[in-house]
Amino acid sequence: MRDRLIEIFDEIPERDDIRVAVLTRETGNAIHECQNPVIAAVNGVALGAGLGLMAVSDIFIASEEVTTQLAHTEDAKEARAAMLEKRKPEFKGR
Repeated sequence: MRDRLIEIFDEIPERDDIRVAVLTRETGNAIHECQNPVIAAVNGVALGAGLGLMAVSDIFIASEEVTTQLAHTEDAKEARAAMLEKRKPEFKGR
């Protein structure tokens, strides 16, 4: 599957009908609900949704150069709390 995902992303620049790739909440839900372990390997910057995808993975491995940050808007506070609560049900956002 990893090789197929790499192929898909490698094909995007060659296709005129695709202008952007969007990883949505459904992507995070699919990762969270996957019965097999999901490992996120992170190098560079993981902001907002990228950090959310890390959070729903079973394990994440980050290089020393990783920068992570969530948005600080009022809307983002609710999204952060929901993401963390989904990942760790005993957590309750405020």
